[in-house]
Amino acid sequence: MKRHLAATVAALALTGCGPEVAGRDAAPDVKSTTAVGRARAKTVSDRIEWLEILIEYGERRWGRGPQDLRFYSLTLQVPTDAVIADAKWAIVSVSRRTGLKLVNALAKDGFFDRARDLVADMECLPGGVYYTLQVSTGDADRPYKYREEIGWDLGTLRRLDSLREVLDGDAQAAMDKLLGALASHRRAWQRAAAEPEYVRAHLPRIEARIRSGDWPLLHREHRELLPLALPHLLASRNRDVVYRGLLLARDTRWSRANVPAVMQVLARLLDDPSGRTGFDRMVACEALGRARDRRAIPVLLRALKDRYTFYDMVATGGHAEHVYRAVWWEADSALRDITGARPFDAPHHHIPPNKEKQRKATTAWENWWRENK
Repeated sequence: MKRHLAATVAALALTGCGPEVAGRDAAPDVKSTTAVGRARAKTVSDRIEWLEILIEYGERRWGRGPQDLRFYSLTLQVPTDAVIADAKWAIVSVSRRTGLKLVNALAKDGFFDRARDLVADMECLPGGVYYTLQVSTGDADRPYKYREEIGWDLGTLRRLDSLREVLDGDAQAAMDKLLGALASHRRAWQRAAAEPEYVRAHLPRIEARIRSGDWPLLHREHRELLPLALPHLLASRNRDVVYRGLLLARDTRWSRANVPAVMQVLARLLDDPSGRTGFDRMVACEALGRARDRRAIPVLLRALKDRYTFYDMVATGGHAEHVYRAVWWEADSALRDITGARPFDAPHHHIPPNKEKQRKATTAWENWWRENK
């Protein structure tokens, strides 16, 4: 309902607005770390006559139960004059100058480098608890939409704090309300960052919940600490706990800070693939692909050489069908998600994988990486 309301306000705001952004509305040129990010930031800044920045709280549970209503969402729009707010959501107008400052802040933060292009590639939202950041501009004929899951930890708050710094008036007040609802989480995350033993003291109970498979209770009891406990879970000597930690990393995408831990797990599993079947290596590849972090490319190139495959049955359209899965397929998919490159035709899940296709895929990606490091 809130999204429909936002769209209505945006449509009204489009009437009679001019394209010029000059003089006092000018802002510093946007900067980013990659060519893709710079191009996206320029696309958005060139269309600043209409801009929507959505900061949305989301919660997807493993099991039944109402969504937690303590947390707040915010939409910042150029150039609507309306301020619409209720207990859980606000739609607030900002000037074009402020809009450009927000785009600049997002570009420096790396948002445009990591965000998914929703027009070209729609995706499902993650599981667990998270905030998403979405930037939309353009028009009905040529929309531009970029979204990133910004997590649920201290890094999330720091990114929102940096956006707050360029806001003023009603927009800053609305952001203060959003951040205020997270005040107790900020204190817990700051304490955990300053006192490593604070997290370790909770690990036995967290691991017990993981082993029991009680995901709703796990999130209800340890909502604040799970993102911080994840590296400890991935470093566990219990392979089942590590596997569950990989599932959490894949399905929640809590923080890019966990990417090195997942990379280490995948490297360790590739060195010693005994024990559990290749599911853990496939999940690790999926988690790295969803994180969209170029640091993971080298270990994913190694995973392309993994030989584990299996024949699976999945339910689609009311009937079951058999598909093939392979670790190297998941590594290839992750590399495509991270880089946007397509160095060879994607494998078809109804055709059995073979060594020749795997060799060609590995060679194609290694050649691409040599040219694009």
